[in-house]
Amino acid sequence: MVRTYKRKTDRGKWSPESMRFAVDSVMQRKMGYKKSAESFKVPQPTLEQNVKLAKQQAGRPSAADVQAVSDNLNLVQSLGPIKTVFSLEEENLLFDYILKMEERLFGLITYDLRLLAYQWAEKLGKIHSFSKTKGIAGKDWLSGFRVRQPQLALRKPEATSVARAAAFNKVNVGKLFDLLTRVVEENGFTPKKIYNCDETGVTIVPKHRSKILSLKGRKQVGVLTSAERGKTITIEVCFNAAGITMASTFIFPRVRANNQLMTDFPPGATAEYHPSEWMQSEIFFSWFKRFVMWSRATKESPVLY
Repeated sequence: MVRTYKRKTDRGKWSPESMRFAVDSVMQRKMGYKKSAESFKVPQPTLEQNVKLAKQQAGRPSAADVQAVSDNLNLVQSLGPIKTVFSLEEENLLFDYILKMEERLFGLITYDLRLLAYQWAEKLGKIHSFSKTKGIAGKDWLSGFRVRQPQLALRKPEATSVARAAAFNKVNVGKLFDLLTRVVEENGFTPKKIYNCDETGVTIVPKHRSKILSLKGRKQVGVLTSAERGKTITIEVCFNAAGITMASTFIFPRVRANNQLMTDFPPGATAEYHPSEWMQSEIFFSWFKRFVMWSRATKESPVLY
């Protein structure tokens, strides 16, 4: 089933009331199929089907019984435009629940949302076409819900530890900024004296590559890389609040030094080597001595790091 279909015509936009009046006019022999379909702006094939079903249920009634029979027909509504399971207010409540769970770091995946939709529809006594055997809403409902709620988007979450989530609260954050304000005011730190340092991993094998031209029908197409997978380099970066950046330090996953790796490096950059490719205590101590010399930090002129 196509889930991204966009309507191109007005076909199927007739109302159930128009179809009901068209059926009545044909049953009472006031109009024929063609004239009734044109007058009430309904499709003629659908009108013929509804008249046929109405005659089968009513047992070919007289003109006096047609109105009573047509009032009890649900055939037109079942063949009319599709209605949503939940109302607009109910879907807004579901939208708010999704956002609250995401804020609490318990975001719902699409499967969880479909399960929740089925359970809620059953509790509210809604008429739906969800799978009762699997107990889950369909993918079509999920696609329609996302269209009706354009603020929602599928995002890849970042892993957050329980300790970090518990520590990140209003009290702890307030203490941090109170301490930072007091230290800055007591020592008179300027933006040039406030530094931030962090390390990041950079892969030398890109995950995605641009498409290349190749022979049509070829089953496998390759491109040369420095390694197959899993090779990363750790980079130590430091800068101050004024925007001045210290020369970076690169940590290569090897034991012995190789000057060829320093080709076309940024000016002043340094290289360290360790099999684990991660920052080690001895490497950080060596980097920190360079940082003290670069920032010109002394007892008389300290810096905030």
